[in-house]
Amino acid sequence: MKLPRNTGFLVHELEDGRKIAITTDGRKQSYVDGKPIGRYNIRIWYQDKGGRWRGLSYIEDVLVDLMRKRDVIGDEGINVLIEAIKESIELVPVWEIFQRHPELRRLEEMKLPGHPIELLLVLLKWAGVEEDVNYWGINPKTNRPYEGRYKPYNAICDLFVKKMRLADVIRKHKLV
Repeated sequence: MKLPRNTGFLVHELEDGRKIAITTDGRKQSYVDGKPIGRYNIRIWYQDKGGRWRGLSYIEDVLVDLMRKRDVIGDEGINVLIEAIKESIELVPVWEIFQRHPELRRLEEMKLPGHPIELLLVLLKWAGVEEDVNYWGINPKTNRPYEGRYKPYNAICDLFVKKMRLADVIRKHKLV
């Protein structure tokens, strides 16, 4: 993916009007034979309730947010969210995820703590894309997708399905 350096791109607008964007940060660049080829890491940004732009944090924006939601909706509700998150990471459109899982609308109506479900799904969709872009997406040796796309999903499963401690999940998945 060749994108201009230090440029932002609006990639999604939520039902509530907030926006999601990606930027090419220019911190890491791809090289072929020692020559730069113009590919840069991307970062994910979202507008908070006050309209300020925030960079995505797996720990605060996803794991801690989901932990707060689980305290309200329990394991059954969090399992529905985990299934929806997996579909989002696999690039199923958010509107389709809500169609497949009508209980998500009921959960959103509960005014759960933290981010709206729509925001979480879109952020995690772009987290999968980010991992593909930043780490090339396809393993040339196996011709299969890298596991990076599933990094956030695997961390979520470790935390909520395997019941690992948050500190252990952060360490295992090298989340920052």
